[in-house]
Amino acid sequence: MLKIYYGSEAAPKESFIFDRIDPDRKTIIIVPDQYSLQMEKNVLEHFREKTGRRTLLNIMVADFNALGNKVVREAGGRMPELIDRYGRHMLLAVVVSRLAKAERLGIYRKMEGRSSFISEANQMISEMKRYGVSPADIGDAAEKADGFLKLKLNDIEAIYDEYEDSIQGRFTDTEDYMSLCGKLMETSEIIKGADIWVYGFDTFTPLNMQFMGSLLMWGSQLNVVMTCEYTGETSVR
Repeated sequence: MLKIYYGSEAAPKESFIFDRIDPDRKTIIIVPDQYSLQMEKNVLEHFREKTGRRTLLNIMVADFNALGNKVVREAGGRMPELIDRYGRHMLLAVVVSRLAKAERLGIYRKMEGRSSFISEANQMISEMKRYGVSPADIGDAAEKADGFLKLKLNDIEAIYDEYEDSIQGRFTDTEDYMSLCGKLMETSEIIKGADIWVYGFDTFTPLNMQFMGSLLMWGSQLNVVMTCEYTGETSVR
């Protein structure tokens, strides 16, 4: 079951969530990575005041990636060798150099060794992965373009495709990781029967949506709490 709640910035959304959590039921609260420690503290303080409990064995606070890690470990599978944005940056520097030396780049052929360009390519590939854009999609767009844009898209496709070939069978990009986790949720005791709350996000990428789709399918209930534009109300609906 999916339930979506919304409230203004001033609405007491955390209290709304906590008041609807049964500490004796398996519950997962998903928040952005930078907020997970604070949320754990807030949960403990709320239920210590409400129930006197000092530990909450049935409530888990995690971000999307941390929850994915737990699902993979539970499945007993070997954790894939992950490559994060720092490793991606180093590998992209090698990729761009290789393509430039092989004269496979056009408009970006002089960008070899330029850290600022590698950083931009790194961010671009990260964003494309989050939104489900493949090298083939870039190639399709290049075929429909012309002039300067076509040249840029051809080079971007070459860099992206070469990067994917470089990690194939060796590493899993952290941006691809949640797709792997979603496939394991069917047999996950962590997810099975859990009441799940998603809170603190302004937007969701397609990968986030895919992950939540798996949570909805295999969990007991998925509750999403969003902030909406101010309407003059301070309640959560």
